[in-house]
Amino acid sequence: MLGVGHQMTENLFCLTEKNFKTPLGEVKNDRGAVQKLAEAGRSIVSDNDFFHTSEHSVEFQVIFLQHLLAQDSFTIIPILCGPIIVSASEYTRKAYLEKANPFLEALSDILGDQDSETLLIAEVDFSHIGPKFCHDMPAAYLEGQSERHDKGLLNAVSKRDTDAFWEESIRVNDQYNVCGFSAMACLMEVLPPSIRGRILDYQIWHEQPTRSAVSFAAVVFLKHSD
Repeated sequence: MLGVGHQMTENLFCLTEKNFKTPLGEVKNDRGAVQKLAEAGRSIVSDNDFFHTSEHSVEFQVIFLQHLLAQDSFTIIPILCGPIIVSASEYTRKAYLEKANPFLEALSDILGDQDSETLLIAEVDFSHIGPKFCHDMPAAYLEGQSERHDKGLLNAVSKRDTDAFWEESIRVNDQYNVCGFSAMACLMEVLPPSIRGRILDYQIWHEQPTRSAVSFAAVVFLKHSD
């Protein structure tokens, strides 16, 4: 499960070996897989799991899995994705891969394990616009531009076009605060080549008191046959 580390300021990933407890019960952690990832990404993984304490992007999805799947029928690998830490001149896929590749390869190996069924979920949000997110104008004035940006990212993700995905983020210099970018970047690198995405829905939620808004979407990835 790839979540957004909203409070992370350094390191690309944050792992935890803890189980997740919700009102529907407790879900076990796949500690063996977590340890494998931690070993592979020693230089880019947080040395503690503090950021999981206040972050709910993974936890929220666990509740839905508990509702859909039989209790004790699955384990989870909770991964928070932090900001992609490179200089402005190196904000590229190449620079990201130079840092993240050992971790991504280990995650790909886990996904490719034929002895187990693995579902990969990325819990991300898209643009954050308006005064609440340090913009000088209300979300209503930015919505058209941010929606075009979101859909540019979504189209690239669904087509597995990594170059277009990075180019779209660089084009706007991340001015719409897409905090899910790093989780989506990770997702695109580890999905099998035969997988393509289908956009199911896209919406924008407005917080009227702050004149701000956040966008979100649903995408399903399925095996593509030529």
